Amino acid sequence: MKTFKVNPTDFIVYTFAFIGPLSTTFLDSYNLIFCVILFSFLFFLISINKKKTHTNRVNKIFIFSYLAFSLIGLFSTLISLSDITSENHLTNLLSRLSTISLTLIILICISTWIHNQEVRKLLNFLKIAFFSTIIFAVIAIYQILAHHYNLPFIETRSYIYGASYEIQQSLGIRITSIAREPNFYAPILIESFLLSFLFLKRSTLYFYVIFSIFLIYKTYSTGAYIHFALISILLFIFIGRNKLTKLITTIILLTSLLSLIYYLTLQENYFTNKLLNEMNGESSRTYIYSTIIYEIFNSGFLNLLFGHGVNTLQLFNELANNNYNINFSVSNSLYIDILWDSGLIGLFCFSFGFFLLFLSLNRSARNNKYGTIALFLFLSLLITSIYRSEYTTTHFSWISSIIFVCYQLAANPRDKDETKHAIRNL
Repeated sequence: MKTFKVNPTDFIVYTFAFIGPLSTTFLDSYNLIFCVILFSFLFFLISINKKKTHTNRVNKIFIFSYLAFSLIGLFSTLISLSDITSENHLTNLLSRLSTISLTLIILICISTWIHNQEVRKLLNFLKIAFFSTIIFAVIAIYQILAHHYNLPFIETRSYIYGASYEIQQSLGIRITSIAREPNFYAPILIESFLLSFLFLKRSTLYFYVIFSIFLIYKTYSTGAYIHFALISILLFIFIGRNKLTKLITTIILLTSLLSLIYYLTLQENYFTNKLLNEMNGESSRTYIYSTIIYEIFNSGFLNLLFGHGVNTLQLFNELANNNYNINFSVSNSLYIDILWDSGLIGLFCFSFGFFLLFLSLNRSARNNKYGTIALFLFLSLLITSIYRSEYTTTHFSWISSIIFVCYQLAANPRDKDETKHAIRNL
């Protein structure tokens, strides 16, 4: 049996594969500081070893797109300086620039690590990342038991708001695991669902897929449901591609049908009312969306083109043309955040870059299951960005890194026999 040695670089990358999703939890600040330490050391190791940074096509496009709208946002900050009177703006700007820089360093370091890496190590990265999501799922089950048997659990936004007492008693709580709220946990659930197709045997896979869909349902989150529905639609689009998508679609169809029947038995149409409130703009989330979009299109010409600057949504009341008293720092939509920070040009750079990414990932999806999962994880990230704005979090860097690794396994298979052997040893 071959011994498998883990050097300091591998240790840091594997650690990140495990802790990446923690930015969605109460440990987010500690996790951020820990990642700063880890990747500062890793960047130092790469520098002293005089290793060149290596990126493949997908990595280059991704990093360029990210850097493009960030730099445009930094430039537009200069445009907005004359309109900003807040004393905390410089602190907020430096804070956001620090997290943007950390994200870029993580993506560059992971890209360099991936280059010429043996297949077994790439698979181990994915395996550790998947294991991390399983721990979230186990904690979610404990959360259900803790609520039922009055056991201790951390404070999260698990309360079912906007429902009658009878509905609250019937549904119990919204599942969050250790994430702060259901919408924070929803992307991890979908990502875990997709990663399971890489490693689980068919008998275990069926159970885990049903289990994942059960947890998605228990979030009682319209964001999670819409995310899952859109993934299902995309699976229909790609259904003819290979056996993997056919298997996923069949399971989703059967489970979704059973879930729909169950939803219809709930009193007072709780889910329907929530969805209608979101669509009609009667919720706080959709009100913030519509208000930001209205104000950006009623800004000056330069602001419309280049935005208001990095992290200026915290100053929305000050920069808007109308008088508002809304307290928020992000819109909870990546696209709207980019539009406000970097304007139409920033949003175009981001969208064009991600369109090129889609084309590359779509081609690699024809190679093997890693290419297929890379594509669907990317599509899932695009959907997540509709209701989450976390482009400076470690979860964003984490799922981006997973896409990089899957693409590497799909686009540059060095030895098919080596890959098969590594999979058998997982």
